[in-house]
Amino acid sequence: MIIFNGIIEKPGSVSILRFKNENGSIVDIPIDKMVANTISLHLAKFSGASSSVERKNIDDTEYSD
Repeated sequence: MIIFNGIIEKPGSVSILRFKNENGSIVDIPIDKMVANTISLHLAKFSGASSSVERKNIDDTEYSD
C-alpha cells in the first residue's frame, strides 16, 4: 500500500510530495510550490469538521487478496 505522507515545504519554488509504503520506504517527488499549494487546499477538505467514527470489527476471511 502506498501512503501519502505529506507535502514538505522547501526554500525556493519547489516543494516535495512525500509517499511511503508499508515497509517504510520513502519516495519524494519534487513539484512546483504553486501546485503544492493547490493540492494542500484540496486536501484540507479532508480535515474539515471532525466527527466520531465507530470501528466495526470485520472478519479477515471476508477480504482476501
